[in-house]
Amino acid sequence: AMNRVSLRRALSQCLPTGSRPVPGVGGELYSTHTVGSHSGDAALLEQLQAAIRLQESRRQDLSNEVASLELQLERCDGVRLRELGAQNRDLRQQLIDQRPHPDDSPVVKALAGRLQAGRDEVACQAKALVVGCDYTELPAALHAGVSDAQQWARFFVRKCKMPMEAVRFLSDDPAHYRQQQNPQSHVSTRSNILAGLQWLTDDVVVGQQLFFVFCGHGTQVVAEEYAGQKLCENCLVPADVLGGKTMDSPGPFHTVSDTDVHRILKRLPQGVKVTLIMDCCHSGQPFQRRGLGFLSQHVQRGHVDYGKLRGHPVLPRFLELPSAVSQKPPDTTEASSVVCDGVLLAACANEQFCVELPIDEQPRGVFTFVVISALVSLGLEAPVGSLFEEVKRLTRDLQGRWRLAQDPQLVVSPGFDLTSPFLA
Repeated sequence: AMNRVSLRRALSQCLPTGSRPVPGVGGELYSTHTVGSHSGDAALLEQLQAAIRLQESRRQDLSNEVASLELQLERCDGVRLRELGAQNRDLRQQLIDQRPHPDDSPVVKALAGRLQAGRDEVACQAKALVVGCDYTELPAALHAGVSDAQQWARFFVRKCKMPMEAVRFLSDDPAHYRQQQNPQSHVSTRSNILAGLQWLTDDVVVGQQLFFVFCGHGTQVVAEEYAGQKLCENCLVPADVLGGKTMDSPGPFHTVSDTDVHRILKRLPQGVKVTLIMDCCHSGQPFQRRGLGFLSQHVQRGHVDYGKLRGHPVLPRFLELPSAVSQKPPDTTEASSVVCDGVLLAACANEQFCVELPIDEQPRGVFTFVVISALVSLGLEAPVGSLFEEVKRLTRDLQGRWRLAQDPQLVVSPGFDLTSPFLA
């Protein structure tokens, strides 16, 4: 017959963690008398059975909660897994802290694994278009446009855990694009950048995150002129900006305008988040426009001798095209706004100019350096508002070492929440 010591052990194993001993069961359980030799054995057995029933009831309740959560997980895609995991964080903590028996730990671990897999799937659904230009055939050549873009591409793959096929990289460096299967489609030309933006915004789902990074020159194209005043549209400068012309030739030039980007972003549905990172001057207002409000005052920079700047360690990231004039008058009546969640992190204000300079003995764009440094410091889930404050702080540190005339800019779409993470 089972003795009292065995009964005591069986009872303690069945009691939930933190439960008190069954009332009425005292120290006599440590006696070595057999079950049949004590008049209280029947009551003891009833208490033991009651404890077992209580244990089984709690285990069944917990099992039902786990099954319900897993059913919800199975019905959701990777984006909802992230949301559901956040909503059920308290439940998962309860499962871990109050599991009634060590045998339940594999269930908890499996559930945690499912939730982590959901987060990984969300990262896999993120997409990025990264563009870098050095313009080696132009007088206004840069040293670090391509290397900055390469750093961003590596960041998305290694730190953000995006698959390589989810990161499209365009550059004007022959050492890069000539190694690709279709070399000409990987050059940072205007047509390839627009095709890349089309790829970026195709087949998106609610909850997906998209990134567009440009490292190179920005420029101004005169869109409206009256009473001696010039209003300009801000544009990105692709590798084929001149299209066989010279910088002093009359336009049109090949640029990616603020309007080009705006029209493509308008395709995105509500619930999709797009982040633009512009390490260039004249980054624009791509999220909303009314009348001529998206145009900016022409910045008069005087004569820029790019030939003398070519060997200088500090290079500005703007391209002066004196005769650049828009071939189509801007639409002054249509009010237009994106419905997606949009964030623009820009290197400087329109009237300023951002630069690349030697950092740690390597030419780097100041803005790329500080944004990646801030992300490494704060983490990918840092709120956008906090990230921007850190970017400004790091820029001020560099301004103390160099004469920098660039203040980072943050532009968001209507209703954007600055507490949302850079990458969820």
